[in-house]
This record gives sequence, structure tokens and C-alpha cells, in this order.
Amino acid sequence: MMTQILQGKTRDELTEMAGHFIAVMRGEEPEDLADWGEIEALRGVIQLPARVKCATLAWHALEPEKNT
Repeated sequence: MMTQILQGKTRDELTEMAGHFIAVMRGEEPEDLADWGEIEALRGVIQLPARVKCATLAWHALEPEKNT
């Protein structure tokens, strides 16, 4: 799902989207994933803290400060 929504995006867009997705999954930002296609189905993970790490693992790879 992640790779499908990120195709054709710039590096800055990837970083911004990854940060937003991770913040939503952590409950730090409003659940604004309505236009993200199938990824919106992951909103339910927010109620399962043990699964948030699973849902965000690949997204963390897009964060530049995590890859230095």
C-alpha cells in the first residue's frame, strides 16, 4: 500500500507523507487519511498500540534523520 501511494512523489513529498502517517498512527495528528486510498484502512491500528510499530515500520525508512 505504501509504495503505491508514494510512486511518483519527490523526496520532500515522501518525507512529509511519512512524517504525517507516523504522527497519525501515534495519535499526534488528526486522522486525516481520507484521500490516501487503501491506507485509510490502517486507521484502526491507532486503537492497538502494539500494532502501531508494525504499521509504521516501513514508513520510518523514509525519514532522513533515521537513515544517517
